Amino acid sequence: MRWRREYGRENLERWLLTYADLITLLLAFFIMMYTLSISDAQRFRSLSKELGNIFTGEIGRAPGEGLLDLKERVSSYIKEKGLEGWVRAMIDE
Repeated sequence: MRWRREYGRENLERWLLTYADLITLLLAFFIMMYTLSISDAQRFRSLSKELGNIFTGEIGRAPGEGLLDLKERVSSYIKEKGLEGWVRAMIDE
């Protein structure tokens, strides 16, 4: 008999999970709106491109240097400063 009473008990705090989801989505929405309010055209284009990639399911790559280019720049700096015995540049996965 006791098992039936505990099984039938209703969870009265289920609304809290829905409320937390709502607050999280509102926070994300207002952060996005704040980002869009910044008048930098390049940043706006970058954001719209990334949002488009997210909503279409394509995985985008952030603009910037590739790891190989960066490794070459660091290696040339090490050689230029004579630090071959002290520092080594390598790409590790």
